[in-house]
Order: sequence, then C-alpha cells, then structure tokens
Amino acid sequence: MRFKTCWTLLLATLVSPAVQGQLAVEGFVSGIFRPVAMVEDPSRANRFFVVMQDGRIRIVEDGVHLSGNFLDIRSQLVFGGERGLLGLAFDPSYHRNGYFYVYYTFATPALGSRVVRYTRDVSDERLADPASASLILEIEQPDINHNGGTMHFDESGLLVLGLGDGGVPGDTPGHAQNLAKRLGSFMRINVETDDFPEDPLRNYGIPDDNPFPEGPRPSIWSKGWRNPWQWHFDYRSMNGLGGKVIADVGEATIEELNYEPPDAAGRNYGWNAREGTAAYIGAPSFLPLTDPVFEYTRAFGGSIIGGFIYRGTALGPEHYGRIFFGDFVSRRVGSVFLRVDRKTGEAVAEDFRDHSLDLDASGQVGPSVAFARDRAGEMFLIHLDGRIQRIVPDNPEASAVLDGRLVFEGLGGTARRPDILEVVIRNTGYAEVLHTFTLGPGTNDAFRIPVPRGRIAITVQGGTFLRQSATVNASDGTAAFDFELRNGDVNGDNVVNVQDFLLLRQAFGAAEGNPAYSRGADLNGDGTVNVQDFLILRSAFGRSGD
Repeated sequence: MRFKTCWTLLLATLVSPAVQGQLAVEGFVSGIFRPVAMVEDPSRANRFFVVMQDGRIRIVEDGVHLSGNFLDIRSQLVFGGERGLLGLAFDPSYHRNGYFYVYYTFATPALGSRVVRYTRDVSDERLADPASASLILEIEQPDINHNGGTMHFDESGLLVLGLGDGGVPGDTPGHAQNLAKRLGSFMRINVETDDFPEDPLRNYGIPDDNPFPEGPRPSIWSKGWRNPWQWHFDYRSMNGLGGKVIADVGEATIEELNYEPPDAAGRNYGWNAREGTAAYIGAPSFLPLTDPVFEYTRAFGGSIIGGFIYRGTALGPEHYGRIFFGDFVSRRVGSVFLRVDRKTGEAVAEDFRDHSLDLDASGQVGPSVAFARDRAGEMFLIHLDGRIQRIVPDNPEASAVLDGRLVFEGLGGTARRPDILEVVIRNTGYAEVLHTFTLGPGTNDAFRIPVPRGRIAITVQGGTFLRQSATVNASDGTAAFDFELRNGDVNGDNVVNVQDFLLLRQAFGAAEGNPAYSRGADLNGDGTVNVQDFLILRSAFGRSGD
C-alpha cells in the first residue's frame, strides 16, 4: 500500500451522531432547477454562477438570483439521471479573455461527454456568447452513469478533469484499470495548445510532466476511479497545500475519500481491483495501490459527495483543516481532520464528526448533491431540490482571526518557500495543544487562520526554518503578527549545528536530478547545493528554534 493509513468508520461510531453544537446553515438562494455546482466569478466577489443540470447557468449576484440565463445549452445535451450539464471551470485569465469551460453529456449520435469552451459576451459580463463554442475534447461513454463532471484548473494553468468508469456495473470491461482508456481516470491537459491537430475530438496539449507520456492516453494523470463526482484542489492561494481531495462513489459497500499530495502523478487508486480497501473483482494494471485516507460503509450512507479542506475563518479553529463531505443517499454531512506530514506531504484522516443534526434538526440534510466555496474559503451546500445554503457558525463571536505575515530569513525573494507550515496553538502558559494546523505560506508569504479568542501562544515551523513562537492577544476578535523564520535546519531537528553541516557537505555540488542532491541541504531552493547554502547555514550556526 502507498504511504496511506485508512481510517475506517466503524458502525458503533455511526449509531449516534456526535453533538458538536458549532455549525448551522442559513439560506443563500432557492428556486433554482436542479443545481449541481456553483462557482464564484474569479473576477468579481459575490457573483456566483450556478450550474443547472438541465443545461443552463444562472447568476446569483450579491445574494440576488438574477433573471435570465448566463448560458443555455439545453439543445446540446441529454439530461436525466446522472446526465446533463455537470461541470464549470473558469479560465485562469477569465478577467482578460472571458473563457470558461463546461462539461456535459450527450446522446446523439452515440453516448458521450464533452468539454467545450465558451466566451463571455464582450458587451455584457452577465451573458455568455452561445455562438463561441469550441470543442476541447469528446469522450465515448458506454452507459448513462458514472460520468464524473467536476473540473478545475490547477495553479499552473492546466485543466484537470475527473472521469468515472463509464457506468457498467462492477466496471467489468476494466476501464478504470486500462491505461488505454480515459474512463476511470483523472485527465490533465493544456487547453492553450493542440498536440493532436489531425484529431477533431482532441483539441488540447499534453503537459511535459504528465506521468504516462508514451502511453496510448498521455492525458491521464491517475487511474483507478469509479465515479469521482466531486473533488477539489486545496489551493495554495488559499493557504492550502496544493493537493486534491477526491470523493469516489462506491459500488455496493464502501464510500471513500482520497487525498493526493501535489505533483503525486501516476497513482492507482484501486477500482475495480478494490472498493475502498476491500478486494473486488478486477486486477490492478500497475502497483502500488493508493489507499483512501477515509472510508465508510452503508451504515453512514451510499453515495459520497464533496469535499473541501476548510480554509475559511468563520467556522472557527475547530473546523480549520477538516475535509467536509456529504452523502446523497443518507442526507448526512460529516467531516474528518486531515493531518498532513510536514516532511512527506502524505496525510491521514482523524476525528470523524457527524454534523447532520447541527445542520438540520431531523438529521437529514439536503438532498445535498455538491459543496461550493467562496474566495474566502467559506462553504455552501447545494441541494438538488433548488436550495443553496451557506454553512455558518452557530456562535460567530466564539473565535477570532489571526493574520500572520512570514519573513523568511536566508531565502531569496523568488526562491522556494516551505511547502508546508505547521502552526500549533496553545493557551498562554499551558503546554496542552489546542490546535495543530498544516497549511501553506500562500502566494504572498502570509496566512489567515481562525484562532480562539483571548491570549494565545502560537508556534510556526516549516521546511528548513527554525520554529518561532509568539504570544498574541486575540481578545477583540482579530490579531496580527510577523513571524521571522530563520533558515539553516537541514535535518529538521530545530537546531542548526554540526549535523546540518555534515549533511550539507555530503550533498555539496549536487544539483536536482543527481542522486546526491538533498532538498533539505538546498537551503535557498535554487536547485543546487553550493556555497550560497553554506553561507546560509553559517549565518544561523548554533541557533535553535523557540
């Protein structure tokens, strides 16, 4: 198995949902026909595009459901069951070029699905140009189910699409384990180039670092998926770690959540050789198989949706860093805390919580079909009956917000930052840990996190930087602090000493790609262990973290 620990939800845990008393919902919009996704306008706050399964996209702006359609492509698709308009992604340069991408199913002349690019109307930003359609890709579908649908751009500008296995029960054709089939895969493509000019159904390029460049389907990023209906990036721009959270709907027994670290290319997530961690009917096309970080049985539900790693502040520190997910069949909502190893980037899930009674007194939430979030990281529940609700705290005054600025000493302005920061929160004067977060330094060397109100002690540590501690007063609901982190801790023991020098000397002169190269010894992140790294270590020699 691949570095993952699967935390299986036991039946005894499910009998009585945990009473948290910390979350609630409030209405955001209603009366929308079969909404299946919602995406905030990347060029304007508080404007949301709601995807309707029948082929329309509507706009909710400043809380108001606007009349008329942003886009109507009902004539282009087949709608019903699991089919229809299923996905929406905005181009990273949408503010400039007006491009956006939709994913939908069709039935003529045969079953299939498409990714199509459209352009915003040049004279009205609340309208799309229906005549601007440009096909990016088309995929044959053997059945009407397991179409996937969620797609997002990664932070390098590449489009990533999750596809189901095609819907044949048990995936008896073996699509999800067949590297010649895009079904049961994640695809990663460049929509700005075309590496297949002779193929009208493949109008995209293949990134150089895709894991199967010589294979029959070089667009494949990972395999072994049954139906990854909803998945999301943990964006670094939101202080995330850059990985993916992927909910894969099970066949008959197990629903699963997966975490994929950034750049973890070419993994096999098991289906149909396994359902979750249980053996199934197929044989793996390649090993090792990657375990889910969390799975549950039919005792909790039968069709997983979600989820997000919560990176907002409104819900308080008790929920920061948790993966939220729901279940379409049981109408329940739960979460698990994702604990990410600061050195390896791999993760385990802990501390399952059932939020269903918090969100609805009946314990039946929904029918929830998807989650959404805004640019601040706050979450919404999308219900197939036309309602969209915002998840809110039941006591907004219970927590505060900390704005932390990071100053990395011994690192050039554009050099690599630590991929993962560990933030530990305690009450001042007490050793007991209240919260431990793993997060990224963001795109501007800063982070925003929820913290308890009052005087708190905080430590920050990441990469080869020594740990720094601070005491802040968050009694009035906000706090800010500049964390100055000193570089030079090659072996990560929070002391810069002769052991670090010996490791750096061992790797001295090696560049990335050389077996002797050490990422830890490359203190300035320039790809080579050289005299500049030695000077950084020398300037911190003898120091230790707080």
